[in-house]
Amino acid sequence: MKRTRDDSEWAWGRFQDELERPIEHPHLALRIGTDWVGGNDPCRGSWQVFQWPGSSTLATWMAENNHAIEPTLAVQVMRQVCSAVEYLHTGQPQLLHKHIAPESVGLVKDAEGGLWAYLRDYGMTEVVQPLYALSAHALGAIGRGAPEQFEPIDVTDERTDVYAIGTTLYELVTGQRPPPGLTYPIDRADVVNPGVPQPIADAIAHGVGVLALDHR
Repeated sequence: MKRTRDDSEWAWGRFQDELERPIEHPHLALRIGTDWVGGNDPCRGSWQVFQWPGSSTLATWMAENNHAIEPTLAVQVMRQVCSAVEYLHTGQPQLLHKHIAPESVGLVKDAEGGLWAYLRDYGMTEVVQPLYALSAHALGAIGRGAPEQFEPIDVTDERTDVYAIGTTLYELVTGQRPPPGLTYPIDRADVVNPGVPQPIADAIAHGVGVLALDHR
């Protein structure tokens, strides 16, 4: 379930615009319910409910594999996530996710035993509270965020999701979580885990560039 607390006229308009866009992608969780609460109700704002078959996520997958996934397999799964994100970015209205992380990606096995990833909690990110204004507890729950998400004004774009894909893949192949809002380069994935092939480490390094211009 995803809730945004903004009940302004602009947020209502954005909510309606997003609902008019059909979401049909094999690697996006199905949105099965929505609601809008206005007035002085303490539950005011938008509500969205996403289908979540099973209980496995990339985070539980890592826990079952000693917190590091074989790099080639991790890339195969993340390519599915990339396909879903590209779909969100190219439609109208454009949707940014802004909170891609192992916890927001579900994982099931298909009929042939292959891994099938699906992304949830998309939509209404234009009205989500900026990360710089969140409490330390909330930041700990999110655990990630591109440097531009900590600016006092919204300067996010598609590159913000590219960054999150990079940090998620970094965590999958190294077992280490990059800190949110990086302002300095982190150790390359193939330095932390020598088993990571150089092309994969290069792609991750490009995705988690400190500046928004770097991660694209």
